[in-house]
Amino acid sequence: MTQGIVSRPDAMQGTITTQFNPRNMDLRTFNRLPLDEKTNYMWDHGNCISQRLVENRYILCIFEINGFYVEAIYSKQNNRVNAILPIMGMEAWEAYVDRVIRNVSEMN
Repeated sequence: MTQGIVSRPDAMQGTITTQFNPRNMDLRTFNRLPLDEKTNYMWDHGNCISQRLVENRYILCIFEINGFYVEAIYSKQNNRVNAILPIMGMEAWEAYVDRVIRNVSEMN
C-alpha cells in the first residue's frame, strides 16, 4: 500500500484493565473486550499482515494475534480504530486475496 502501514497513534497509549493472561488470549476472550482494550492489545501484540485503503477514508488492516485474525477498520478522518471484527469466513479474506494477486500480476 503506497500510503504506508498504519501504526499505533500516539493518542492510543494506555493500559488494559481487564484481568487476563495476555499470552493465553484467544478470539473469544478478545471479542469480549471493550473496543479501546481490543485496540491496545492489537497494537501491542498483533502483527499487521495486510491492509487496503477504502474510499480514501478508511484503512482496513488484517492483524494476526496469537493465532487468530481480526480486521481493524481505521478512520483516516478521526485518526482512530472504529471497529475490530473477527475474520471467521472466506468472504473477509477475498478482498485481500484479490489485492495480492493484482500486486503479483503487476510485478510481471
